[in-house]
Amino acid sequence: MDAVCDEVIATINSCREGCYFATADSRYGAHARLFVTFPYSAEPGALNRDYLAEIVRVDNLPSGRTGIAVHFLSTISLALQK
Repeated sequence: MDAVCDEVIATINSCREGCYFATADSRYGAHARLFVTFPYSAEPGALNRDYLAEIVRVDNLPSGRTGIAVHFLSTISLALQK
């Protein structure tokens, strides 16, 4: 994707290494890199963090939407301070 776009989309599936979501935007392509805020919350004081991710699979879903599987290229970990 060359253009900048912001989407807030619920994940269908997720794990420590990536997530899967469905979108109506058809501009996503395999091997593209994007920033994913995961997990995301609009609540004040939420600890949202962007992760660099790579699209590893693009599915045409029966609903007419596009399924996107991404692999996080940065490690998801939160350091707890004592």
